[in-house]
Order: sequence, then C-alpha cells, then structure tokens
Amino acid sequence: MKTLTKILLSLILLLSWSCSKDEAVLPEGYSANIRGIISPDIFSKLTNTGMKFNPGTNPPDLSGIYVLNPFVLVADWDPNDQSDVGTVCSCNAVVRFTNQSANKQSIHVDLKLGTGSNFTWNGYLSGEGNKFTFFVDWNGTFDGEPAQFVTVISGEISASGLLNYYDAAYIKGKGSNSPNVLVGEFRIRFDHDGFSEPTMVF
Repeated sequence: MKTLTKILLSLILLLSWSCSKDEAVLPEGYSANIRGIISPDIFSKLTNTGMKFNPGTNPPDLSGIYVLNPFVLVADWDPNDQSDVGTVCSCNAVVRFTNQSANKQSIHVDLKLGTGSNFTWNGYLSGEGNKFTFFVDWNGTFDGEPAQFVTVISGEISASGLLNYYDAAYIKGKGSNSPNVLVGEFRIRFDHDGFSEPTMVF
C-alpha cells in the first residue's frame, strides 16, 4: 500500500512539474482585465524583442496630451524583413490620455499619427509610482484585411512631460477573409529622444 501511495504521489508531482514547465505565466502585478487581453506568450514575445512593461496596480495620473517625435522602429511587422529597424520617423505623432477612472486602472487613449491614421481606445492600466503600461485589444484592419490586435503603450510621467514612451501592436487574430494577415506578427517603436513634450493641441 505504501509503495502504491509513493507511486501515485510521484505521478502527481511529475504532472505538476510538467504543466508548470510547459505553460508560460504572466508575472504578478497585472489585473484580471489585463490578463484577459495579453497572453503570457504575447507578453514573452514582446518583452524578448525590446518592449517595456511596467507592472503594478497603482498607475499614475496620465491626463494630458504629448508629442511623440521622432519615432524609431525596434521591430517591424515582417520577422523575415527587419531592414527598417532603427529607422527614424519624424511623423509628428500625438497621444492623448483622458477619462482615467477613479481607481486609475482604466483610461481612454487617442493616438494620431501625423495626417494619417487616428486610433481611439478604451483600455486598462498597470503601473506603480510614475511608470505605467496601457493595454487594449481591438478590431481593425491590416493592409485592408480584418484583424484583431493587442496594443500596448508604456512610459513614465514626469513634471515636464512623458519619458521613455514605447508602443507595440501585435496581431492576435484575423478574419476568415484575411489571407495576407499573419497572426503573431508585431511592431514595436519608441520615442527616440526619450522625452515627449506636453502640448495643448491634439
């Protein structure tokens, strides 16, 4: 009987070890809402490619508008063609944070890229002190084809402006008629000089 018990305990321990080894886990410091947006696999891919994340449940007050210029690519969409990585883009992008919740963990974000694309999202925040990360999943298009995205924005608020702005967009899914959309591709970029000055104009 003792031998059988030992065998059963060994099997349970082996199964537990196997599951913990195979399953990636999102670190502590992220709410249930955020965990519903970004999987451990996406988190790992973005982190390993240079995206910054700030965990915590007490993000700072982010109300304001900031100029993001110039942008530099850390990773481009096509993993087989990273020739544009390091390219500096003076695209006069602007980000606006409004309607932050009382507990500071949800917020509305508008992102404008010069005279081109405009994006508007309602998402969730992590962070502590002056550092934050914004998370949202949303439906859009990639090269004209339907796709589902995860967007992440990180930075640090200061008395003079926004520091160390990074953003990432990850293709999480696609429509049934989206043959050219490749799930798992992503793009990362950051504000090259590390400082995004405040502005009154969006």
